[in-house]
Amino acid sequence: MEAPGSCPEGFFCREGLNGPSCLPTCEGRACPEGQVCIQPDMEKGVSVCAQVHGQNCQETPCPEGQKCSMWNTFSHPYEAWGTCILYCDEENPASCPEGFVCSIGACRKSCDPAVPDACGPHYKCHRYSEKYPWACDPDI
Repeated sequence: MEAPGSCPEGFFCREGLNGPSCLPTCEGRACPEGQVCIQPDMEKGVSVCAQVHGQNCQETPCPEGQKCSMWNTFSHPYEAWGTCILYCDEENPASCPEGFVCSIGACRKSCDPAVPDACGPHYKCHRYSEKYPWACDPDI
């Protein structure tokens, strides 16, 4: 992995804390049907083919004042959860639009855990602890 071009097709070489490593990329390549090439949050330069659940904000930009978030996990490598994030102030619950709650610094769709499928496919009604409100989160 020391020489440029030493990574297999579909990967690129990047220097890391423990030396160089090959990381995935789908840039310039076709993805399988039903998947698109996305760049997961916090993975600078990395791109993977995935089925996007929620909003593909990398294809359709978020409204002004919101930030695109695209999550992809090792346990679901060919799936991603996309949304436009509106940051909020937990001390001021009214900082989120109607139907949303401020949880961990972001407005999230509120839900009732007693209502089946309240969040739609690929999402679940969840709260991080009793101190937080119930909100829709990716069903990962």
